[in-house]
Amino acid sequence: MKGIEIVRARVEKLSRKEWMDIIEERRKIITAKLDDFTLPRLGNLEMLVPQHFLLSINKLHPRTGVAFTPNSLDANLQGWFGYALPEGPRFRDVTGQTCRLYSWGLNRSGKWLVIHWHLVFATSDWSKDSLVTMTVTVRELDLETMLELSEAKPEHVCMRLSKIIYAWERKLLERLASIQEIAAGIERDDSVVRGLGDIDAAVHWPSRGPEPPEA
Repeated sequence: MKGIEIVRARVEKLSRKEWMDIIEERRKIITAKLDDFTLPRLGNLEMLVPQHFLLSINKLHPRTGVAFTPNSLDANLQGWFGYALPEGPRFRDVTGQTCRLYSWGLNRSGKWLVIHWHLVFATSDWSKDSLVTMTVTVRELDLETMLELSEAKPEHVCMRLSKIIYAWERKLLERLASIQEIAAGIERDDSVVRGLGDIDAAVHWPSRGPEPPEA
């Protein structure tokens, strides 16, 4: 990665611009592979409301109204999402019965997102069942504007992208181990039954490992 090579020998802290360059390089690498994976959905993104209960679009009370802007979007929007702080959301303008929150995201097309959440409660006790409406506004923006609106630090976004890649790797290794276990069992069985039928096993029976080159 070009950005990493530039700062590899550095000992002083990176500038905001250098962090952003590294983030953009990671975004390009991740975007090239996004279609290979099932991505989280916006509706499952959880936030901790100041009254200490977890809230997500897909777990709202049936009476709670949810509106999206643009209205072509819904809770099934796929992408990777994060908050200003790694440990969770930072609510703003917590006054009386309303509050708002910004989070950020990277959609399946590799575009940066800022998600604005506006919550209105019927009472000031902020109970889970008193949430009247949730308005969710999603905008595609450049990285700099996304960082400014979401108040996310570049280091935190970089950490989140690292976490994504490491999670992908773990899932692939788990799948690989499971498939290898099955393949090993099939290979043991094949060693017993190969040659006991009418097929010329030496010519037609498959084997584990890379496909042999075509003659």
